[in-house]
Amino acid sequence: MPHGNNEYGPLHEDPIKNLRLENELLELRIRAEFGGYSGGNARLPPEVENEFLKKVIACEQQFRTARLVTVAELIGNPMLKKAWELTDIAVITELKRLRELLRQKQIEVVFIRDRDARSQYKFITDELMKIETEDIHLPGMTKCFVYEEFHPDHEITIKERTKHILSSWFDRNAAMIGNYLANQFIQPDGAVFSRERQVKRLQDWMAGYAKFEDCGFSIKKISYVIKKDDPYIQAMGHAEGRIKYAAVTREGWKKAIEGPFKIYFTCQGGWWSSFFFYMPGFNA
Repeated sequence: MPHGNNEYGPLHEDPIKNLRLENELLELRIRAEFGGYSGGNARLPPEVENEFLKKVIACEQQFRTARLVTVAELIGNPMLKKAWELTDIAVITELKRLRELLRQKQIEVVFIRDRDARSQYKFITDELMKIETEDIHLPGMTKCFVYEEFHPDHEITIKERTKHILSSWFDRNAAMIGNYLANQFIQPDGAVFSRERQVKRLQDWMAGYAKFEDCGFSIKKISYVIKKDDPYIQAMGHAEGRIKYAAVTREGWKKAIEGPFKIYFTCQGGWWSSFFFYMPGFNA
C-alpha cells in the first residue's frame, strides 16, 4: 500500500515527497497527541523515518492504556528454584531456560560487568521478577533491564563517562561534552565557570581546528570515594590516562598533541558529571 494516502488520496504525486509530507504529519500528530517532539533526521531514508514514527505512535498508544504487571507475570509465573538450591551446572541450565522465557516476551537482561551464572540467576529470580513494568508488546521492541541500574557500579560509570567525553573531544563536539559537565566547572586557577560558559570556551577553542585525526586514548586509573556525610554529593571520583591526537588547522597544518589527561567527577542525585579536567592541547 502506498504511503501518505488518506481519504483524499496521496499528499503529493512524487512518492518521495509524498512520504516526507506524511512524516511531517506524523511528527505533528506526536506533538499534538502525546506532547512529545520528534526532530526529523535528514540523513535517514524517509521510509525508515516513517516506520520509526509509526512505531512511536503505536508505543505511546499502548502506554496510555497499559496495565502494570510484574516481570514474573509477563512470562507466565514460571516455577523458579532459588539459586542456593541449584548446583553450579544446574544454575547454568536454569539461567538459559529463564533467559529464553524472557526473550519470548521481548525482554533482555544486560550485565555490563561480567557476572557468573549464579549471580545473574539470583538477580533475575530474586529481584527482577518482582519489578513492575508496562504490559506492552510491539514487533521489534525489546524491554531492556540493566543490572547496574539496580546496583550502581561507580567504576564502570566513571569509565563510560570518560569514554564519552574523550570520544566527543575527538569529534570536536563541545555540546555533547556539556552533557557530562557539572553545573559549576572549576578552572585550573580556581575560578568557577557555569557549564554554559565552559562549553562556549570549548567551542571557541575547537573552532580553531578543522578536525582531529589519529586519535587514541588509554585509561590507566579509575578511583572514587563515597561521601557518606555530604547531603548533596554522594561520591567523588576521577579517571586518568593518556590521549593523543593530531589537531588539523584550517590551513591544513597538523599539530601532534599527546600527554596525560585527568577528569574529575562528582555524583549528585545518582548522576556522575565532571567538574574539572586537564586535557593536553586545551589546558597547556
